[in-house]
Amino acid sequence: MARKVSKPPESPSAPGWTTTYGDLMSLLLVFFILMVSFSTLEMSQFHEAVGSLKGGEGIFKPGMGENAVEVPEALRATDFDRAVAELGDELAKEKLQEQVRVFWDSQGVRFILQDEVLFPPGDAALNPRYLGVLDAIAGVIRTIQVAELQVEGHTDITPIRTERFPSNWELSTARSVAVLHYLERLKLVPARKLVAKGFAEFRPMVPNDSPQNRARNRRVEIYLLRQK
Repeated sequence: MARKVSKPPESPSAPGWTTTYGDLMSLLLVFFILMVSFSTLEMSQFHEAVGSLKGGEGIFKPGMGENAVEVPEALRATDFDRAVAELGDELAKEKLQEQVRVFWDSQGVRFILQDEVLFPPGDAALNPRYLGVLDAIAGVIRTIQVAELQVEGHTDITPIRTERFPSNWELSTARSVAVLHYLERLKLVPARKLVAKGFAEFRPMVPNDSPQNRARNRRVEIYLLRQK
């Protein structure tokens, strides 16, 4: 007579849903790891790309404070930081934070000054009240090895016809030369590195379609090309 063989007792199995749950948790873990790696990559690419954007690596609006943006490595120096802070203090004292802007990148530094900061309407004589602003800009210039210092004069589309300024060409050029002569007397850079340009109304920042925009276009720009 054959003996009946009994089967060993089966161990209790986990519910089927736990397998699906485990797979889901594994997928979520992989997903979050990928998210972290991608975000790190994108941030590094972002910082590299900022320098190629118009306006450069650093855009300093003095009213925002000297630490509003990160200063490019090529310009990061104690003297430069101090000079920029002093410029910000001068602008705040004269309440000119909105009339003077500073842009910098690895190539150099650009100062944009609205015309009312420097000149009376329709004139090219420097306004003595705000010469402290030019002196503060000179302090920044002294901290940089300058290959070339360019001063550009710009007007809006409003025509001018005077004996001294028959057109905006003469006015914009006279204004740039006036600023250049002031900076030259401070002996910031050798005279051979100084350039004055007048563009009249032909290089506007914004369309000349409102009084506010025309005011923005009436400006002097000081550009410092850094020594490589």
